[in-house]
Amino acid sequence: MILRLIAVVAALGVATLPAFGHDWYPWECCSGIDCAPIKLNETPQEGNGGFTLMDGSNRFVAYKDIKPSPDGQWHLCEQKWATELKDRKILCVWAPIGGV
Repeated sequence: MILRLIAVVAALGVATLPAFGHDWYPWECCSGIDCAPIKLNETPQEGNGGFTLMDGSNRFVAYKDIKPSPDGQWHLCEQKWATELKDRKILCVWAPIGGV
């Protein structure tokens, strides 16, 4: 019973969070399909002057190339035409303030 109540409260909390669409991504980073939040289990790892993407590609983003996130979450814009993650060009990355 308690677990069910916790699940309902958590679901309601997520449902009331503001939805951020593609409307805030700058045009130079996103053409409507190139940007998305980074999954929590793929949060980039810090080291060597930047962050390594943990999406299986191990691509590196230097501190100087990271923008502060307006919603406090990680976001990645990349060219989606390449089928292999390692071959996708990174266009923009946003990190939570204090996460850079």
